[in-house]
Amino acid sequence: MTKKEMIKRKQRKELWGFAELTDATELMVQMVKAAGVTEQLKSVA
Repeated sequence: MTKKEMIKRKQRKELWGFAELTDATELMVQMVKAAGVTEQLKSVA
């Protein structure tokens, strides 16, 4: 686990009021990562 992930987890525990916002941000990050992986696969192919 990276330091960033630890900080994120800590913030998540402290800021339950922002749970939905965090989830939405997490989803966006995952989508961007997935898009990045797709781009990498395209460049390899």
